[in-house]
Amino acid sequence: MYRTFKNIYLLLVPSKMKHLINPITRKLLYLILYTGKNNYCPSCKAHLRKFITYQYENFNDQICPKCGSLSRTRALTLYLDKNIIENELNILDFSPHRSLFNYWKSKKVNYIANDYENEFLSNSQEDITSLSFNKEQFDLIICYHVLEHIPNDDKAMNELYRVLKSNSLLLAQVPFKEGKTDEDLSIIDPEIRKTRFGQKDHVRYYGKEDFIKKLKLVGFSVTDLSSTKDLNDDLIKFYGLNKEDTIFICKK
Repeated sequence: MYRTFKNIYLLLVPSKMKHLINPITRKLLYLILYTGKNNYCPSCKAHLRKFITYQYENFNDQICPKCGSLSRTRALTLYLDKNIIENELNILDFSPHRSLFNYWKSKKVNYIANDYENEFLSNSQEDITSLSFNKEQFDLIICYHVLEHIPNDDKAMNELYRVLKSNSLLLAQVPFKEGKTDEDLSIIDPEIRKTRFGQKDHVRYYGKEDFIKKLKLVGFSVTDLSSTKDLNDDLIKFYGLNKEDTIFICKK
């Protein structure tokens, strides 16, 4: 039902209006159908009857009906709440989900949301492989599900390292698998990319250890953290999280 509703919404609402209308339609959907006490969204602080189960092609997740957060967004929010102290931080966030954009906008931080192709809420349109920001400008960088889209990911990682302050963190996430990275930049056919790399606009499928090695070669020290490591099954279900979710914590 959710997929049908979304298809109708995408068909009827002009692209320029979606960012304005989306919060209103989601709030109405939440109030009418999903208010309850069985689940909780850390991203928007909503108490829910349930999350929306969403399945489409290779994508399978639970979505918050009020803010649209994905399981990985909620896991990231929990990590930020626990580990990042608000203190006028300079934060750079690449192609953030709306719920994360709103999360940071409610804090006392200097927040730059960057999206090169202007598909997400943003206030910057920088090329991740050639950033105009100053060296060591940011206290925290978030780069979630971006690098698998970038042909020259080495250059992108070097730029992330350059603009991050010493002793500060890059929080990264990419789709990964066991074994070696599968990459072939000569493939431009969207359907072949989808079959081989999981999505039409992906250019590789990272091997987990290869991804960590790349980040270390740039200069980061890297810890891969299970986002549900300290949570029991009841809390994982309550927050609508995915046990397979991994955050790569990269320190300069």
